[in-house]
Amino acid sequence: MKLFELKGQEKQVLDIERNSMGLLFDYITKTAKIKIDRVENNANDVNVIPEIQVGLLAEVLHQITDGAYVVKEDSFNQIVNFELLFSRAGVLRLDEDNKYRVTLTGLDSEKEAPFNVYNLDHSGLGRAIKISKAEVKSTLSEKETNIVGVDFLYFPNVAPYKVTHLVKERFKGKEITRKVDLGIEQIRLRSFKLATQTGSNVASLYYTWTKPVLPVSGLDTVTIHHDTSLEEDLIYFQVDSI
Repeated sequence: MKLFELKGQEKQVLDIERNSMGLLFDYITKTAKIKIDRVENNANDVNVIPEIQVGLLAEVLHQITDGAYVVKEDSFNQIVNFELLFSRAGVLRLDEDNKYRVTLTGLDSEKEAPFNVYNLDHSGLGRAIKISKAEVKSTLSEKETNIVGVDFLYFPNVAPYKVTHLVKERFKGKEITRKVDLGIEQIRLRSFKLATQTGSNVASLYYTWTKPVLPVSGLDTVTIHHDTSLEEDLIYFQVDSI
């Protein structure tokens, strides 16, 4: 069902007040930015997805499901049929007292034709996708982070040279603590396999799918190890998608 027809404004605020699994944009530029908040009466707004460029959000969401969007390599840098998912499978119950507010900025205000936004419906009920942004400062060589309830970490630019965590297991009748040491080579290998498996299902391969993705479901904490000689902050996203 079509919800909005957008044209000629650099910023748009869309309130979603009906059951929804997400939105389908028939056109949007990759450099536009999206932010999603849950807005409830008599409660503070809760950020669900931080402000993020559309192209980068497309990369993150592709790790969750096989998106049907097409990346058109033309001067407009546009994405056609972009699925903005609120839930991996099933709708969220939304109404005027409990809604999703989607804020779009950096839109192509000079585009002549309007573009449309459609609601994605589903027969089942879903669980909200949540994304948070985190970082390791350029001067820190490592950072321990709590990841309870997080399914995977996504590293869009600077990657850690390794990620470690502790596991408890029994050995010769005794409980021991073992350190798991995941080098960037192993993390990249998993990401490349994911791209190989899913890339064939879309019309245009998005080469950034091979950026490092680290599944962390079931862990409590991980330590991210950062090469400070790069003199760059390590930005990453924590994604809860199940």
